[in-house]
Amino acid sequence: MIDSSVSRSRPKQSHVFSALTLLFFCTQLSLSLIYIFYVRELIYGPDIFIHAHTPCSPHSDNENIKNRFRAPGCGRPVLPAHLLRLTPFISPRRPRFTSPHRLSSPSVQRLLSSFSSHICSQKIVFRMPMELAYWDIRGLAQPIRLLLEYTGTEYTDKLYSCGEAPDYDKSCWFDIKEKLGMDFPNLPYLIDGDRKIVQSNAIMRYIARKHNMCGEKEDEIIRVDLMENQSMDFRNDFVMLCYVGYDTQKEAYLKKLPGKLQQFSCFLGSRNWFAGDKIMFVDFIMYELLDQHRMFDSKCLDAFDNLKKFLDRFEALEKIAAYMKSPRFMKSPVNNKMAKWGGKKLE
Repeated sequence: MIDSSVSRSRPKQSHVFSALTLLFFCTQLSLSLIYIFYVRELIYGPDIFIHAHTPCSPHSDNENIKNRFRAPGCGRPVLPAHLLRLTPFISPRRPRFTSPHRLSSPSVQRLLSSFSSHICSQKIVFRMPMELAYWDIRGLAQPIRLLLEYTGTEYTDKLYSCGEAPDYDKSCWFDIKEKLGMDFPNLPYLIDGDRKIVQSNAIMRYIARKHNMCGEKEDEIIRVDLMENQSMDFRNDFVMLCYVGYDTQKEAYLKKLPGKLQQFSCFLGSRNWFAGDKIMFVDFIMYELLDQHRMFDSKCLDAFDNLKKFLDRFEALEKIAAYMKSPRFMKSPVNNKMAKWGGKKLE
C-alpha cells in the first residue's frame, strides 16, 4: 500500500525544483547583464582610448573586442568564454546606454567590485593604431616604417601621391595640411591618439622611447645623438645630389663617398650596432642610408666588410625579414618623381 503522504509530497518537490531552476537561470541572466553594463563602462570609461567613429564592420568590431579582452602575452581570455559571446552587445558602434537609473545599490556595487578583480586583474587599455603619413616613396619615412615593424607597433601607412611631370601637383597634401591641427604641418607626420608629431627624427625618438631604444648609459646616449645628426648630414648631401646636382656632381660625390663610408665603418668598428650591442633607432636610419647608397652604386660598400655585415644583420632580424617579404614593404621609389635619381618605381 502506497503511503498517501509520500504521494502528496512529490508534487511539492517538483514545484520546488522548478522554482529553483527558474531562480538559477534568472540569476545567471542578471549576472550576464551586469557583466555587459560593467564591460561597457570599461570600454567607454576615461582610461580606455577608442575612436567609435572609425569606419569598420560590426563583425570586425566584435572580433576586436574579443581579442582585446585577452590577457597580454598568453591569449587567455580575461572574460569567461560564455561572456565573450556577448560582445555583439557591447560593440563600440552601438549607442551607449544612457538610462538615468544607476546601478548604485550597495549589493550591486559589491558584486561589481568582486567582478573587477576578475575582469581587471590587468588594466584594459588600448588605442587605435598610429597613423604614419608620407609621400608614396621611401624617403624620410622608410626608417620610421622599419622601426614600427620591428617594435610590433600597429599603424596605418597613409600615402600621398605627387602628380606627374611637368607640374608634379602636390595639392593632395597642400589642400589639407593646414586643416590637420598640427603646430608645424609637414610630411612625414605621425598621429597617435591626441598626439600629432612631425619631423622624422622627432617621430623616430617618440617611438624609440616607448621601447627603450634611445640609449641607457651615457656612452650609448652620446653615440646615438652623434649618429642621429651625422646621418642627417649624410642624407642631406645625398638628397641634394639626387634632386638637384645629379648631372653635374655625381662624379665628385662618388669620389668623396669612400671617405664618408670609412668614417662610418671606423665608428661602427666590431660592434653589432652603431651604439653598441643593443639596436637603437639610429641603426634604422643608417640601414636605410647605406641601402640607398648600395642601390646608387652597387660596389660602394665592397671595401667595408663591417658595414655589409651590419646590413645583413639588420635584414636578418625576424620582424624585419618578414616585413621585407610582405607586399607592404616598399622597395622603390626612393625619392619623389621630380628627382634625377631614385624617382622611378622599379619592377
